Amino acid sequence: MEKICCFCKHFYLDMGDPGYSELTPGYEGSVECLKGHWKMRTFDTVETYRENILTAKKCKDWEFFKPTT
Repeated sequence: MEKICCFCKHFYLDMGDPGYSELTPGYEGSVECLKGHWKMRTFDTVETYRENILTAKKCKDWEFFKPTT
């Protein structure tokens, strides 16, 4: 298993919500490290995302996420 952030238990992804109408607007999503190493919004670039998830290669807080199913 490659050591990248999306395989870490501290990786967090919020897909956002498009909302229902002008009165109930949604919100944009975000992707972040729950240990505070990086955070980005969904409008950031793909290059920024790649750079962020590769920080795990040298991260002292990285822990493998073990699925329960």
